[in-house]
This record gives sequence, C-alpha cells and structure tokens, in this order.
Amino acid sequence: MPGFDNNTMHAENVDFRNVVDVQPQVLADGQLLIGSAVAPKIRVGTLASAGGTITITPGAGTINLEAGGSVPLTFTAENATTCAPILNNLNIVGTATNGINTTAAGSTLTISMATPFTGDFSFENNAVATPRVLMVENNDTDPGSYAAVAISAEPLGGDPYLFFEVDGATRYYSLGIDNSIAGDPLKLTNNVNPSSGDALVSVTSTGVITLFNDLDVTEGGTGVSTLTSHGILMGNGAGDIQATAEPSDGQLLIGDTGGFPILGTLTAGAGIGIANAAGSITITAGATVPTTFTAENASTCTPAVNNLNIVGTATNGINTTAAGSTMTIAMASPYSDGDFTFSTATAAADRALTVSNSDNSAAASAAHLQVSVGGAVSTGDPYINLLVSGAGTYSLGIDNSDSDEFKITTGASPSAGTELFTMTSAGVITLANDLDVTEGGTGVSTLTSHGILMGNGAGDINATAEPSNGQLLIGKTGDFPQLAQIQPGPGIAITSGAGSITVSAWGGGVSWTVETVNLNFTVNKGIVANKAGLLTVTLPATAAIGDILEITGINTAVGWRVAQNANQRIHLGAISSTAGVGGYIEATAIRDSVKMVCVVAGASTEYNVLSSVGNLTIV
Repeated sequence: MPGFDNNTMHAENVDFRNVVDVQPQVLADGQLLIGSAVAPKIRVGTLASAGGTITITPGAGTINLEAGGSVPLTFTAENATTCAPILNNLNIVGTATNGINTTAAGSTLTISMATPFTGDFSFENNAVATPRVLMVENNDTDPGSYAAVAISAEPLGGDPYLFFEVDGATRYYSLGIDNSIAGDPLKLTNNVNPSSGDALVSVTSTGVITLFNDLDVTEGGTGVSTLTSHGILMGNGAGDIQATAEPSDGQLLIGDTGGFPILGTLTAGAGIGIANAAGSITITAGATVPTTFTAENASTCTPAVNNLNIVGTATNGINTTAAGSTMTIAMASPYSDGDFTFSTATAAADRALTVSNSDNSAAASAAHLQVSVGGAVSTGDPYINLLVSGAGTYSLGIDNSDSDEFKITTGASPSAGTELFTMTSAGVITLANDLDVTEGGTGVSTLTSHGILMGNGAGDINATAEPSNGQLLIGKTGDFPQLAQIQPGPGIAITSGAGSITVSAWGGGVSWTVETVNLNFTVNKGIVANKAGLLTVTLPATAAIGDILEITGINTAVGWRVAQNANQRIHLGAISSTAGVGGYIEATAIRDSVKMVCVVAGASTEYNVLSSVGNLTIV
C-alpha cells in the first residue's frame, strides 16, 4: 500500500486526495492529520482559536498552546441577568430552597429571605468611603415613627449583644447581656463580647449602675465628697457642686438671676392659702378643681396618681391565638407599615418579643439586635422601653433630639423623663445622682476647701477642716486622724509656716539680713532696717518659747517699727504694748536696736525685750 514501509506509515508520503500517486502533504511545522465526517475522512490541517482566547505556536514536531486575550469580567446569574464583580469579588448565593433568593439588574443585587431563616445572616464587602449596614428600619419621617429589635440567647449559651470593631486596630466595644455571670447584667465592654474585657458600664436588672472609672465634675461627677445633710445640690460650671443648707418645712429652691438659687417659701397672693408642713405644701383656693373626667362612652374616669390611660380596641391591634403559656402572633408577608404590638393579661406568665438563636451547644451561639429610625428629619428615638403599668418606666436608647446621646431615662422614650444615665458618642458620661463609695464614687458632692480626705469604709468619704500653717494629720487609734501641730520638747524650737515646719535647737544663733521693704518676722532672725522711711516688720503668726527676734536701724531716725497680729503683745520691763493689731514698739533714733524672746507660745504670742539700745516708743 502506498505510504507504508515495514508497517510504518510516513506522514510526508501520505496523500488522502483520492488520487493514485502518493504526494508529500504533511510538511509544515504544526500540521496535523484531523478526522472529518465527510470524505476525505482524514485531512491535513492546523489548530485554530475561534474566540481568540488561545495563542497557538507551531514548531518542528511541537505545538504550544497558551491563554491569550482577556478573561471575561461578567457572569450570568441564575435568573439569566448579567452580574459584574467589583474589585475582583463575585458573590455566589443560594437558591430559594436554601433560604436566599437573588435578583440582579445593573449594579444592584437584591436578597430576599425565606421564612423562617436559619443560620447566620452575614454579608461582607470592601467598599471605599461607603458604609455597609444591616438594619431593621422604619424609614418614615414622622416623629412617632420608631423601630425596635430584640436579641436573645439560651441560658447556657453565649451573650446577646451588639458588637463594634475597627478592623485591624484591636478596638472592640460590645453592648449586651453578660450571660456568663449570675444576674445577667447589661454591659458595655472594650472586647469582643459582654463577658470579656473591661466592663466600662454595667447595669443590673435592678437598675444598679457600675462604672469602670470614677467621675470628675468635668466628666459628670461631683468633684466633692461631703454634702450638707438634707441639702439641695446646685451646679457650678466646671467647679465643685454646691449645696444649700437643710431646707425647713415648705422651703423651695427659688432662682436668683446671676447667682445660686435661694431657699425660700411661697408667698400667698389674694384668694390663696398656703400651709407648709414636713415634705408638703398645701395650696388652697376659693374654687374646686375637677378630679374626674368623662370618657367618649359617657362613663366616668378617675385618673390613678394623675394618669389617665386611653387605649384602643382589639380591632385596632393584632389578632393572637393562645395555648397554655404560649402566645402566637401571625403577620402577613410582607408585614404592612405601622406598629407591631401585642398585649394580653395572663397571670404568672411572661410575654416576650424576641430574635432568638436557640442553639445551646457552642459558646459563640449569640444573637444581635439593631433598632433604627429614619434619620436627620425624623426626631423619633430608637430605643427599648421597660414599663410596669401604672408604676414606673425606663427607656434605653438614643435621644435623637439631643445630639444623638445614648440615655437611660425614667420616661416613655430616651427624650422624656429624668436622665439617669447619659453618654455622648465621645464617651462622656453624666449621671443623675452621685455615686456611692461602694460603686467607686464619693457618696457626697461637696468637699471642705483644702481639706484632707479620709476613708470611711462603705460610708461617705470624710474630710478635715482646712489645715492651718504647720498642721499635720496625726493618727488616732480607732478614729479618724486629727489635725494638730508638732509640740516642741525641751531645747527644741518649732516654727510653722505656709507649707513648712522648721525644727531647730535653742541657741542655734540668729541669721541677719538687710531689708528695705515691709515684711513679716521669721523666728531666730535679725533684721537691719535700711528703708528710706519707716520699715514695718510684723511679728510671726506663731512662735515657740525661746524664739529670738532682733532688729537694728541704719537709715533714718524713725527707721523701724515692730507691729503685732491679733492678741499679741510686747513687754519692755514693766511697760507693755496694747494687745492686738494696734500695739507696736518702734525706734526714735537712727541706730536704735532691740532683742526679744518669745515667752508665750502659739498664735497669741507674747515677747519680752531682753536688751535694747535707744529711747524706744512702745504703744
């Protein structure tokens, strides 16, 4: 057969053109024998890339194939629409049977969840200068358009909480229930969940608040540690909180423009009677005020503790079915706009609205809660409200009318009632009441100016009076330390000054200085008066027995005068100066001199003249 030699077919000698003569056909680099469905059945050809995505390089007995051109940048979704990945990311989602449906149009990806949804609900994307939000939202802008969410975990599971993180910066904050300790307190921590890290703020179910750090006045604290018993506290800018005296029966705190409010009683005008008593003021008038009201159904309503409740009917609420201790609320899908409310009276049973992760096999089985409102136009608050009907209420959430501060109040929302706890986005905390010592506070709101603070167990911090010059706080077994001065023993002289105590031995000598301006004497010191006029030197505020004072003049005839403080005196032999500030001894000639010794110690000191030169004047 042509083209075969010793059972070997040589391609260069094969011709499939259906002619008799054998002609060489497979001669070029990269040529192949390729089968064909029609005659001739085997043909000579080369490889080709129809889409231009493969680069083909023929060689002598070789063919090199490489990817060429571009890689497709779009993909077809399950509903046949085109999806374009952003920054090399392509989201691959499940089908309706797996809990999530997707539809795509342009750059928008819509996700809808089957009911009920199981597992984690999570999405993640890197988007420069673009927030990513997972929310339960009421986007109506009416002031009453609120939104509410609940998070729960099982008793042996993890924490129900909100978690905030700056990725890579090791900055964490968690707000939720610490399910790992008794009482399940609400905590704000600096870690990945409420049961780890430092408890920056902790609130028990009974309303007891614990802070990680004590508070200064500038941070919402008091700045003081003692308060007038039964007094009323007043703000003082960034300074210490002020307190009134104890108000007497019927006294009120009445404003005084530009100054602190003043305690006073109401003044009765014409036709008004005022009776003051312990903790009460009775005001009477000539006419009576109605205490009952007529409802729309013509029945009479009497408010309880000044409250009148107006409620709707069952047709305006949500229908419920109940079996045993379980209440089931059925909502249409999608649920229409409006409030989601259910209410019933059931003895000895709980009613709960929850978002629950019922897994109890792993510590990480947590649940998250988010509440949001429309935005800048809406002044409604995202919050949680706790209410004991007819008694008291607490609200926890954001006050959208006050710089979006996080608050706990005694009102129906964070923007109503007394603000028990307030925290700004910068972490500045304000409390309605001072913190007790047991909670890291002082228990009081005023401190003695310059006084020294002393602990008192779990009681309020105590403070001394302002220490006078030279006083020290000296221990007293079984009692508070006492302010006192060191007493000198034999041969010891003690001189007290502002922030100083000088202990010296008698006979240590006198040091001399030349003085030209009025000054106070220092014990065991000599003064050379060189003022161009009268130099007045005042006795020390206190002195010890044996302290020496000396003075001499070198300038003018009436060159010096030794003045006295209150209750002090100077004795020149049988002549004594007038006691107190009016008394003194002074020179009459340029070189007059005097040397005195302290003979009565303390503040009411007295001095004897040991020696003198000149005819001194003593008054």
